[in-house]
Amino acid sequence: MKDIHNRQWGEDTGTALDVEAGAELCFGRYKLLKVLGQGGFGITYMGLHTGLGKTVAIKEYFPKDVFRRMEDGTQVSYSNKSISRKNIERFLREARIMANLKHENIVSVTDVFEENNTAYYVMDYVEGHSLEDRGRLNENVALKYIRQVADALRYIHSQNILHLDIKPANIMIDASDKAVLIDFGISKNYDKEGNIESSTTTGYSAGYSPVEQMTPSGIAQFSPSTDIYALGATIYKLASGTTPPVSTLLADGEVLTKPADMSERLFEVISHCIQVKRRDRPQSIDEFFALLDQKQQANSEHEQDTQYIYDNEHNETSTETIYNHNIYYDTKTIAVNGVAFKMVKVKGGTFQMGATTEQGSEAEKDEKPVHTVILSDYYIGQTEVTQELWQAVMGDNPAFFKGDSQRPVENVSWEDCQEFIQKLNRLTGLKFRLPTEAEWEFAARGGVKSKGYKYSGSNDADAVAWYGENSGSKTHPVATKQSNELGLYDMSGNVREWCYDWYGPYSGSAQTNPKGPSIGSCRILRGGSWNSIARFVRSYYRSITPTRRNNDYGLRLAI
Repeated sequence: MKDIHNRQWGEDTGTALDVEAGAELCFGRYKLLKVLGQGGFGITYMGLHTGLGKTVAIKEYFPKDVFRRMEDGTQVSYSNKSISRKNIERFLREARIMANLKHENIVSVTDVFEENNTAYYVMDYVEGHSLEDRGRLNENVALKYIRQVADALRYIHSQNILHLDIKPANIMIDASDKAVLIDFGISKNYDKEGNIESSTTTGYSAGYSPVEQMTPSGIAQFSPSTDIYALGATIYKLASGTTPPVSTLLADGEVLTKPADMSERLFEVISHCIQVKRRDRPQSIDEFFALLDQKQQANSEHEQDTQYIYDNEHNETSTETIYNHNIYYDTKTIAVNGVAFKMVKVKGGTFQMGATTEQGSEAEKDEKPVHTVILSDYYIGQTEVTQELWQAVMGDNPAFFKGDSQRPVENVSWEDCQEFIQKLNRLTGLKFRLPTEAEWEFAARGGVKSKGYKYSGSNDADAVAWYGENSGSKTHPVATKQSNELGLYDMSGNVREWCYDWYGPYSGSAQTNPKGPSIGSCRILRGGSWNSIARFVRSYYRSITPTRRNNDYGLRLAI
């Protein structure tokens, strides 16, 4: 139990102060399994609710510089009993306040009790990884999570509570790809007049906490701008991969630098949030959202350079240019029966199709020989066809993994896809189709902007793909991993994608706009899926099958 290190609860594990695995609490209601984390004010354990058979997280009040563990390994002792008792009572009161917080993006406290001469509270155990473990994210993905966290902050601020420890390590992404705010260990409660009621020791996290948080008097009055500073610093870390400078250095004149590939407008939002003086920051989460929306609206107005409208009673098509990380993507937005989706322009070019020698021993026989392919311009779906879009066109949802309309549709055959496309074309007056295998691979590799990655957008499968090692054996909402060089999502993983072509062996000769063999017995699927090993989500891996249905077969449109 002593050697476990788990960052998901935002603390460093200890060695000699925690309770041994197997110990029971609350008359056997809970059994401790292992340490999740240990900080200055407490120890967090993974535990088991023995009656429900449910995994939980249990926080023990244990300020390590004050408390000691007695010889029995569970009881604690402390020298100043009157001060310690007051702190335990405040810990319990604050835990009960947390238990009343009900928000989908906040970890739930389910029980509070005293035992072993100290106090404990029990939380839902969040299965997943922290944003600290996710590393650098696409700006749009980062802001999706940040908006969820900000909504949670708006809720706790309405309860006169400051979290005071917002950082990537304290934001868990659960199995449903939802951000969950954890670790209220140094949070503070305030009365209706904004005066502090909490007495727990003030803490701070280097790079995320503003200067006023360095002293107890600095946070004696309720001010949401303190959490907003940390929110801005968190955005900076997620979008750049770098922790911002400690706030005291910024106060001394050090300047926050904009990473070369960060959008100017996002950097403006961050800079506004992490001003040294509180009055210069957004004063509420509503102001933060207004700032974020204002910048995104300005971004949209600045970056839209053309507009083409196709309009009938139900449907609309528009063309725009989206800028992201100093790369622009020409996109066409189509709406059908109230559901919008984007098509990304792929500028034609010449590429080497198949697995080259330097791509190693993973290459399959049918990925060779490498051959030259020349393609004209075309558009391809920014995402896989979602269940929402399929439902809007077909009136039903054949997917096996339901529960979120933004998951890709699956359990569709090649013929099902043809029927969907025919109905979509009648509704829009356009001429959608499945991409050819060559178009699919060129787009997955990043087209003329390709950086030569193994997977679509990265050499790290976890960054761009939901696959067998991280999917939890299910599909996930589209566009929740990083995009590739063209701004396309999920071309590695999530669901295999039907292509137009019959399967056939590669020819070594150069080809222009190839469409595969004229006849065959199997069609091509590309990209791998939620149940694939990493080797099968490579951009040049070929999957072949009869035209049947399966719960990892989906599609992406071309035009």
